[in-house]
Amino acid sequence: MKKPLVGITTYYVYDVENAKYRHIGAPGQDVMMASTDYYNAINLAGGLPMPIMPIDDDDYIDSIVKTMDKFLFSGGSDVDPMLYGEALRYDCGYINEFRDRFEMKLLRRVIEAGKPILGICRGFQLINVFLGGSLYQDLKSQYESSIQHATRNVEKHKKTHKLLIEKESILEKIFDNSEILINSKHHQAVKTLGENLIIEAVSEDGLIEGFSSEKHSILAVQWHPEMMYEYHVEQLELFKWFINQ
Repeated sequence: MKKPLVGITTYYVYDVENAKYRHIGAPGQDVMMASTDYYNAINLAGGLPMPIMPIDDDDYIDSIVKTMDKFLFSGGSDVDPMLYGEALRYDCGYINEFRDRFEMKLLRRVIEAGKPILGICRGFQLINVFLGGSLYQDLKSQYESSIQHATRNVEKHKKTHKLLIEKESILEKIFDNSEILINSKHHQAVKTLGENLIIEAVSEDGLIEGFSSEKHSILAVQWHPEMMYEYHVEQLELFKWFINQ
């Protein structure tokens, strides 16, 4: 049986970011980067992972959408608040306008083609914004909670809070449970939900951690299952479901 091709969005990194950090490559040379966690998870789940280069060219994007069977929108920098009609707050993180522009265009084409989409972290937020939703630009200042969502100094797979899963949801079928523990690596979150999206799960403090859309063949989560599956095998079930649906 032929493995489905899964296109995975990548980080677009300027040769100098924030006017102070040097990155791999020669001066003036931008680079594409990607976490291997996504690729390993998709491969183990039975898919053939393929990186999507952030090239803002209509013919390229059309070819990618036609070639790939499924799409994973990955994590990364904050989504520009101007895309959901808000001024930039002082506590919003780094924004990459080129990546936002490219991925919004790619997402539109993928949805129009009706191909399955999995969103993770930034991908989860990007999809919500594309469909008319909004975000908390910074949870620490905008959302009252005792949970630390933006964990930094812990292992990537560390379970940090509960996930409360909706009954008869896709996530309940995937995990065969109404409650699991997950990691947490985000300082932004969904504030208002986009059109035609259904809540799949929330955190203990009420933040949306998962949503789906039957209309657009979308499942998206705020946590990072690709960082967890090696230590918590149930997380690989999410990728298996995505590959086999």
